[in-house]
Amino acid sequence: MEKPENIFLATKLLWISLGIGALSVIYDGSQQAGPFDLLSFAAVPFFTLLSLGIIVWQIGAGKNWARIAFAAIYLLNLFPFIAMLLTGQAMKIPITMMVNLIAIALQGYALYLIFTKPCGDWFSKVAKNSPGIKY
Repeated sequence: MEKPENIFLATKLLWISLGIGALSVIYDGSQQAGPFDLLSFAAVPFFTLLSLGIIVWQIGAGKNWARIAFAAIYLLNLFPFIAMLLTGQAMKIPITMMVNLIAIALQGYALYLIFTKPCGDWFSKVAKNSPGIKY
């Protein structure tokens, strides 16, 4: 089975959202940290973005675990974002909040694409045809 166009679109959206996230981290870090703190402040976001990049890459390769992992990460990040909106903390840093809102929207649409037909069928077909552990 050929890779559906929606997979290409979903992975592009996810790469764009990771780029937006990286810019947001750089902006936030430059606003909050001194020159020496910036290096230590950047370590965690770097490894987070690297891990998410690997997950996006694996989604493009048809790995079902990757789309499930990304969905879980998305949901875990969505709740604090909603809490920030409800408590008014979002208005303290409006640029960052707008950037995060765009990234969350892109990720949400990408998740919708990879969990609906024909993408869901494609992930199942790839899992059946790949060597390794069968679940």
